[in-house]
Amino acid sequence: MATTATGTTTDRSGRIPVSRILRAGLIAAVLAAIVNSVISQIARVILDAPDAFAPLRLPAVLLSTVGFILLGTVVFLGISRFARRPVQVFQIAAVIALLLSFSNPFFILNAESERFAGITGPIIAVLLLMHTAAAAITVTILSRTGRGQTR
Repeated sequence: MATTATGTTTDRSGRIPVSRILRAGLIAAVLAAIVNSVISQIARVILDAPDAFAPLRLPAVLLSTVGFILLGTVVFLGISRFARRPVQVFQIAAVIALLLSFSNPFFILNAESERFAGITGPIIAVLLLMHTAAAAITVTILSRTGRGQTR
């Protein structure tokens, strides 16, 4: 392992080791799934969210959180193979992805479907919080991995 001038820890080929990225992605997925599960369950009780609203139900929370974090990990893996400053490029890509992910909750808020009846602004705010929490956890862990600050 070597540390480059940009602070990125690399293997002999000059790349962040795949195993290190995958391990960090798995850690991020587990942590974010726990955090988002807690947030969603508290919100369901406090905000009296409709039981039929899938985005706050545990299976959907776990599946979407883990799925998108693993996707983000694959993106970081790809970026780390081609970018000179993979951490910085990933952080920019992650902010763009987070902002794009906000469109779905706003769509739900403005949808005129009985499927989304009873969905209020505070419930949408919880979804945005969950997106932000998952992104913050993932970006922090993967960025530190790229900089060699985790084991």
